[in-house]
Amino acid sequence: MYEFIVYGPGCANCSNTENLIRQVLTAQNLPFTLKKVTDYQEMAIAGVLSTPTVTLNGKVMTKKAKVPTEEEVNTWLKSLA
Repeated sequence: MYEFIVYGPGCANCSNTENLIRQVLTAQNLPFTLKKVTDYQEMAIAGVLSTPTVTLNGKVMTKKAKVPTEEEVNTWLKSLA
């Protein structure tokens, strides 16, 4: 089971990141949960300084202020296989 969290206030990049992750995992028929965190206090507690930040199974995968590519998401998945 892949457990993703997308941290971000709800901007276009954060929404696009959430949608891309959902599309990649659904296309590959992989089991996953995907949580979106928009609360600033919760982001601060998690140490998020820029958005979107993505975690996978508790590990920070990106802290870049950009939407990841499909290739990047696939690389993340392979890193846990």
